[in-house]
Amino acid sequence: MKRTLACAVAVGALITALTACTGTGTAPTASQPSAGHADPKIEAIVPASLKSKTITMATDASYAPFESYAADHTTIVGFDVDMVNAAFAKMGLKAQIVNAGFDTIIPGLAAGRYDLSASAFAVTAERAKVVDFVDYMQGGSALAVAKGNPQNLRMDPLALCGRPIGAEKGSTQAIDQLPAIQQKCQAAGKQAVDVQLYPSTDAMELALTSGRVVAVFSGGTGLAVQTKASQGKIELAPGPLYDPVPDGVAFPKNSPLVKPFAAAVKAMYADGSMKALAHKWGLPDADMLPASELR
Repeated sequence: MKRTLACAVAVGALITALTACTGTGTAPTASQPSAGHADPKIEAIVPASLKSKTITMATDASYAPFESYAADHTTIVGFDVDMVNAAFAKMGLKAQIVNAGFDTIIPGLAAGRYDLSASAFAVTAERAKVVDFVDYMQGGSALAVAKGNPQNLRMDPLALCGRPIGAEKGSTQAIDQLPAIQQKCQAAGKQAVDVQLYPSTDAMELALTSGRVVAVFSGGTGLAVQTKASQGKIELAPGPLYDPVPDGVAFPKNSPLVKPFAAAVKAMYADGSMKALAHKWGLPDADMLPASELR
């Protein structure tokens, strides 16, 4: 998922953002200013009650290029941040961005602590029981290994059987995909995957480079960028993306933000600003949703 950076973002700056990521939990938070211009048609469908409200967006700022801390260790930056700010600008609103542990975000939405979350969430049936989603891109999972791929691993589910594999707590890989792979291992008469879960992408990658796991299983776009930023310490295992699915911005059930936000996302696809932001952060065109899948 990572390619050349455009829109005046240098590769070095991206690497700084990746390597300067702070852990989740007690890390600082940052309010991001919206950019762009309001769209009168979209503003018209924003409920009046939202226009004077402080709207809080939660994100786990450890998953570049979607969300991470900038070199100042305070400002949260990334594709998801820019995308939400641009969408809110069309809605005539502003969002306050706060950092949160990935596995706490959906419970936090359900409990009313946050108004929305853009944190590279894969849309799954289980998550959709708890929150509502607005799809904004698509992606799949990939496998990262240590330099030189010493175990000669491929992105093949049965190749993971019996091996220590890292994933992030609360991620699709941890909740849905690795349990499904466990079943495939069992059906094939192989040992179960030794799943090791970590609280952040940083911790997961440290486990890989220190040899505690032989691979990490995570979103393909983020892993592609992170392998580039690792200066050769880790690399992607060969093979196709595993189980490609839409990514969505999550909202509490029946949130009044869903309809105007979906309209803003559709408008960003139509005016080219979604693709421009994707290019800015090094995301490939393949991550963009087909027009038929937009609301």
